Amino acid sequence: MTRTKAHGLNKKLHSFDFIVSLVFMKNIMYKLKALTETLETKNLSLVDAATLIDTTIQILEEINSNTNSMNNLIDSAISFSSTLLINPENDFKIHHRPKKPLTWLDKNSKTQNEDISIENVKNALLLFPPNSSLAKCKDAEAVQAELEILRSIGIQSDLTTTANTFKKCEEMKHILPLAKTVCDLALTAPVSVATNERTFSKLNLIKTHLRSTISDSRLNSMMILGIEKDVVDKLNLSKIVNDWASLKNRRIQLL
Repeated sequence: MTRTKAHGLNKKLHSFDFIVSLVFMKNIMYKLKALTETLETKNLSLVDAATLIDTTIQILEEINSNTNSMNNLIDSAISFSSTLLINPENDFKIHHRPKKPLTWLDKNSKTQNEDISIENVKNALLLFPPNSSLAKCKDAEAVQAELEILRSIGIQSDLTTTANTFKKCEEMKHILPLAKTVCDLALTAPVSVATNERTFSKLNLIKTHLRSTISDSRLNSMMILGIEKDVVDKLNLSKIVNDWASLKNRRIQLL
C-alpha cells in the first residue's frame, strides 16, 4: 500500500460517517448474534427458526422506527468521536453539503423581454447543424414573422410559462413550421458543456481500479444513476423492489 492510499484510508477511518456506521453495525450485530448462533445448531426445528427470524425482524423494525434509540446511537458516536479529537459537526458539513437550488434561465431579466430582431433570428439559425434545412435558410424574415405570430398568440392566450408556449407551438406546427423548428432547437440545444464535463468527472469516480473489469452495460447503468442523482433520489425504492420481486415466483419472500 502506498503512502497516499494509507493516508486516504486513515482519513476515512477517522471520519464521523465511518464511526456512526460502526456504532449502528455494532448495535445490529448484537441483535443478530442470537439468531446466527441458533441457526448454526444441528438440532433446530423449522418452527423455532421461523419464530426466531420473525422476532429478530420485529426487533430491527423497532430500532428503525424508534427515534429516541437512533438519537442515542448518534450521541454515543459523537461521544466516541470526541475521544479521537474529531469534530462531528464540521466533518458532517464537509461530507454532507446542502444542495444549491438550480438557477433557471427564465429568472434572467435580460433574456425575458428580448426583441425578435433579424440579428437574433440569424444568430439562432447558426446554432442548427450545418446540413439541416434551417441552417441553409436564407429567409430570416419568414422565421421572424412566424415567431412574432407565436408571441402574439402567447400574449392573447396568456401563456406565462415556457412549457405552455411549446405546447401551443406543437398544436400550430402546421401553420408555423419554422417557429416549431426553432422551438425544438431551444428544447434540445445544450446551454453549456458543463453536463459533459460532469460526466467525465463522474466516470473517474465510478470506474476505479477496483472496478476495472466492469462491463459496458453495467458501467452505463451506474453512470446514469450517478449523473441523474436528483431524479434517483426521488425514486420509490420499495415500489421498485416490489415490481422486481413480482416478475417471477421466487424461493424466498423479499418483502
